[in-house]
Amino acid sequence: MKPDWDRLMGDFDGSDGKLVADVDCTAAGKPLCDSNGVQGFPTIKYGDPSNLEKYEGGRDYNALKKFADENLKPVCSPGSLELCDAEQKAVIDKYMAMSDAELDAAIKDGDDKINAAEATFKAEVDKLQALHKTLTSDKDNQIAAVKASGLSAMKSVKAWAGSSKCSVKEQAECSEKEKTFIEKFNAKSKEDWEKQIARLKKMMGSPMKAELQQWLIFRFRILMQLNSA
Repeated sequence: MKPDWDRLMGDFDGSDGKLVADVDCTAAGKPLCDSNGVQGFPTIKYGDPSNLEKYEGGRDYNALKKFADENLKPVCSPGSLELCDAEQKAVIDKYMAMSDAELDAAIKDGDDKINAAEATFKAEVDKLQALHKTLTSDKDNQIAAVKASGLSAMKSVKAWAGSSKCSVKEQAECSEKEKTFIEKFNAKSKEDWEKQIARLKKMMGSPMKAELQQWLIFRFRILMQLNSA
């Protein structure tokens, strides 16, 4: 940022009524920085020297130059009443009529309200961050629990099963081939089912054509349905 700031200072060097400067807050400029509430570096402030406002815009040269061109100009103040409209003069007159003690109290009240707003904002943001952390942890734990419960295995079986939606109980969506297989093994014992299941499990790791592998899975699922009924 410093090269862009140095360039901006050069643009306004010698400009009438407009000043762009930097202050070393760690050395001679510390009292000025302290009196204007500078806490972090770099901080950019602008406006009436007696009531500077914090700059929150972009920090590259183009953004800084655009802001300076549009905003660095003489402003209404007790020392420049000719720049004030009637409403601004009325406000200044009101405060000029107050004693130092009254002004100090009013300024403190305003600063306290700003500090309270900042503190509330920070506290609520901290709560949101803590809640976000808790919710993220809860989400991760729930996802891990679902995956651990067999979701991956379910998806794997679904992928292997292919297009078959055959149900031993309903059979409405079973192919004729599947229905014939169900009828054949319905007549057999649980022991026969279990032997066939064991045989098909061994075959699953063997190389075979895709259509044979799919039919093997179809038969295996049918037998598992029979065996668990």
